[in-house]
Amino acid sequence: MLEFVAKTPEQQRFYDSQLKFQRDEAARNTFARKEALREGREEDVLLGRIATFEELLGIK
Repeated sequence: MLEFVAKTPEQQRFYDSQLKFQRDEAARNTFARKEALREGREEDVLLGRIATFEELLGIK
């Protein structure tokens, strides 16, 4: 069960800034993971195209 504790305005600002930092960090991490997955998919597509062209050209 959560207990609400009276905070001074300074304590509340500190709490709010810490909470904002944590949420911002989580959002940055989520974005970075999604971006890495997107880049990985693009790389896979390019590698697939290269392999197809190599086969067509008889390189491999």
